[in-house]
Amino acid sequence: MREAFALWSLGLLLSLPCGLSRAIESADTLTTFVIAIVLLTAFVIVERCVRAPMLDLELFRHRTFSGAAASAVLNYICVNSVVFLLPFYLMDGRGLGPAHAGLVLTTQPIVMAVVAPVSGALSDRIGSRALATVGMTVLAVGLFVLSRLGPASPMPLVTLGLIVTGLGTGIFGSPNNNSLMGAAPRHRQGIAGGVLASARNTGMALGVGLAAAVVTTVLVHAPVGGPVSPIFHATARAFLVATGVALLGVITSTVR
Repeated sequence: MREAFALWSLGLLLSLPCGLSRAIESADTLTTFVIAIVLLTAFVIVERCVRAPMLDLELFRHRTFSGAAASAVLNYICVNSVVFLLPFYLMDGRGLGPAHAGLVLTTQPIVMAVVAPVSGALSDRIGSRALATVGMTVLAVGLFVLSRLGPASPMPLVTLGLIVTGLGTGIFGSPNNNSLMGAAPRHRQGIAGGVLASARNTGMALGVGLAAAVVTTVLVHAPVGGPVSPIFHATARAFLVATGVALLGVITSTVR
């Protein structure tokens, strides 16, 4: 069943970047997506029936555990959307070189590295739900700021968007991880850690795939030879989609 789970992830990753409109029109893409869903369904059915499952699905009956896992996936989708999209905006749209663009992109991880330990220590005192919810809310605000970027946006605004997204991710990460691990029994801590790692990998794949799908769809329908590069419109739409994902994460963080 490990193979089924891996193939599900691969199928989903292969089908998303083709673009939403092309996915609907392409039999190959639709077939890949359907196979991915079938494999995921088979994985769940088998894991529920076998005596010694690879993944103890009973953990997901705990609302705190399942909510934290879902929130983690949504958070990683948003973070990796930024990592995927900003180089297109900075290099293809604004004409920055790799070194300059890379320097701008370091803003987000630096803020995350500074904020995450503080947020983790604070969650031990006041609990994780409020901090995780605040973190996802701040992340949504940062993504919305990035969705407003255009061809003439000042670079400080780009940096501000990355600071806010890094702040939101830093606030969210440690409390959410503590919540997920704390919701699992002691003898299931290894499985809980595996779920957290799977959430990270799934979110990374879906973040890149979803962002690529939106960008591809917009570029396919963009007029040729316009006064403004269509990459600005494409990245803006993708950041708006990521904002919606972050708002969904706000809900899952709140109701767990």
